[in-house]
Amino acid sequence: MNTTAQNSGLMVLLMAALLVIALPRMDGGRPSAASERRTVSRSQDRRQAEDEIAWGRVARPVQLGWRVEPKKETYAIGDVVSVTLFLRNTGRDPIQVAMPNLEVLEKLGLDLDFDDSENANLPWQWGSAHRDREKAELTVSGALKETLEPGAVFELPSFQLAIGELHDAKASKSMMAQLDLREGKNGRVTFKLSSIGIARADKEHLESAAFEFRVRRPGN
Repeated sequence: MNTTAQNSGLMVLLMAALLVIALPRMDGGRPSAASERRTVSRSQDRRQAEDEIAWGRVARPVQLGWRVEPKKETYAIGDVVSVTLFLRNTGRDPIQVAMPNLEVLEKLGLDLDFDDSENANLPWQWGSAHRDREKAELTVSGALKETLEPGAVFELPSFQLAIGELHDAKASKSMMAQLDLREGKNGRVTFKLSSIGIARADKEHLESAAFEFRVRRPGN
């Protein structure tokens, strides 16, 4: 092949390469379909997870929510549910808190309000798993610095809640609290925190939405 032919061939290849570079992308520069599905899926999972959380009213920059498992309208005496509390920053600015390493819920001032459908107070008691800070039962454990970004949800440790009296001594050792309710009655629990961290500036009185349920009658 002579020099002229070689130069012509190189020129053709160069023009083809330039044409490919200049052509617009047919996908508009968007991620691939597989990547889009993963992104949408993650968004859907997050929305679904947040949809399962019952949030209290927004009166302060931080909102308190809960998730109960299993969540049912009717329980039997002796049923146990797992409760997880969540904090959500509903403000516009990040919030920094000092989150304790141990006995998180007790150090954040966990408390309950328990009443019936007519707003009459019902009895309840702390369980064996609860540590009373007024009796100096809490461990000095230090804290981690956490940042609650605007719109971010922070999950707190879960705890066990007994509906009615437990007859299993082993199971009762893991209970944070026990609700005293008779068969056929309606109950309503509101979860409360007095702080979002252990620093002096972390004091916040938060109240969740009510967890409402009914205890079925024997034989039902």
